[in-house]
Amino acid sequence: MIEREKYEAMWSHPAYRAVAPGEYAVAQFLEVANPAKGQTVRDLGCGTGRAGKRLADCGLDVTQYDFAANCRDAGIGLPFVQHDLNNVIPGIADFAFCTDVLEHVPREQVKRVLRCVVAAARRVYLQISCTADHMGALIGEPLHLTVEPYAWWKAEIEEFDCKIEWSEDREHTCAFLVSGYASAEEFVPKTVLNVSHETIEANIRANLAGEYREVAPHARNDAPLMVLAGGPSLSDDADEIVARRKAGEYLVTVNGTHEWCRERGIEPSLHVMCDAREFNRRFVANPFPRTKYLIASQCDPSVAASLPYDQVLLWHSGDHLKHIIADWDKEHGRERAWYPVFGGGTVILRGLPLLMMLGFRQFELFGFDSCLRGNAHHAYAQPENDRTLVTEVTVGGRTFQCHPWMVAQAGDFLRVIRAIGSHIDLSVRGDGLIAHAITTAAEEI
Repeated sequence: MIEREKYEAMWSHPAYRAVAPGEYAVAQFLEVANPAKGQTVRDLGCGTGRAGKRLADCGLDVTQYDFAANCRDAGIGLPFVQHDLNNVIPGIADFAFCTDVLEHVPREQVKRVLRCVVAAARRVYLQISCTADHMGALIGEPLHLTVEPYAWWKAEIEEFDCKIEWSEDREHTCAFLVSGYASAEEFVPKTVLNVSHETIEANIRANLAGEYREVAPHARNDAPLMVLAGGPSLSDDADEIVARRKAGEYLVTVNGTHEWCRERGIEPSLHVMCDAREFNRRFVANPFPRTKYLIASQCDPSVAASLPYDQVLLWHSGDHLKHIIADWDKEHGRERAWYPVFGGGTVILRGLPLLMMLGFRQFELFGFDSCLRGNAHHAYAQPENDRTLVTEVTVGGRTFQCHPWMVAQAGDFLRVIRAIGSHIDLSVRGDGLIAHAITTAAEEI
């Protein structure tokens, strides 16, 4: 018998309906998952449907899935989809509830089914039997086809790089609350320095040897700043940016927005760079005559060296550089004050604290999307990003396509804003991930 036929035959026996193990798991799911009223739950392998009915009675939005059309008791009254868990369910729910299902899966299909189950929701509650079944005798067929202990199932789950938030080994059964979806902060270790620490140190030493002026704290300045990041939405506001700059407002660019301004006939007041790779020199290959260039000491020394000397101001990205700077000063017989700039891992998230050090407190960010628009990752060509992995991130009911560094930046942004937000007046233009996160005050990034 094929698997669907087996269970359609089983559900025709009243004895198979007498006990629904999922009913007894509802209380524990509510305790460990702590869902909020109205959140969506996919009841996967719903069987009699009684467990899902109890979840719905608690105020959750439940949809039930099973590949046997005759499984549910009469009168359950919840949305039902006949579905084989060997196949992905489109979309994503807040939770999936999957009890006493995985042990019924043939061993050779476990990995595929487990992947589909974990992909069905942001957080998934699993209950799995670790013992042989007795009910299959009703039709002369075994029902539990993969009988394994807690440790085996734990290893299977971890193989998908899932995060196990909670688990319990009950010997005869085991249970897990897992997530195959990452939060933004989990992307940060993946978005490591794009050059070696040895290269960073060599760059700092070379820039210090250049004897450039360095950024120091300034008194408060209430002049507003337009800050241009390079996201796709930047071009939406091009006419406004040009008009306001020509009217005399201060303008700050980073990386490729320097040339974006040149194409539109305007000159930035300040330009900020912190990426350490040599090829970023192209961003300032044609400097403006009055722009001040705020160049991080970790940048490739060819960047600052290519600019007019009196237009360069050096700054230091973080306190972790202190041993490099202290060693260089000692070797050259110097004693001086220097001012580390804290913040996030991208140029905008270092740039805001840097501009605060210069006294500014009012910032309007353009093009700070941290997500794709169609296939576009920037408002201009930036070929090194063309083949970067694309992943989905969901915030406040909207799903965005992002590169991993964008997800990390979004999480970093919220962390930085928690530290400096009460000291600045900030607005973010556009309809990207960052603006949406602010609007919804999303904690899920």
